[in-house]
Amino acid sequence: MRRPDESNPRSKGNAIGTAGGQRVFAAVFCGPAATATAHSTSAAGVALAANGDFHIDDALAPAVPASCDNPVLLILSAANGHWFAAGIPRNGSDTCEE
Repeated sequence: MRRPDESNPRSKGNAIGTAGGQRVFAAVFCGPAATATAHSTSAAGVALAANGDFHIDDALAPAVPASCDNPVLLILSAANGHWFAAGIPRNGSDTCEE
């Protein structure tokens, strides 16, 4: 193991476990993966709070149709569009013990 180079900006500070100035936006995808249509909030995104929480007060554009087959919600990085959280709605056949 080597000591990190002091001139390397990635080795300075202690950003592990912090929001790191990240911004996120949401997108809902409808349809099969190969042909899914995206409906998203502004790609400028919203800032993460210091604890990583966020609140998106925006509308999806275009609006999600009344019938959205195989919906998937993704939370994406505004910096590069990579997703890091996903949600799939529960359907009537799902079982969950609460």
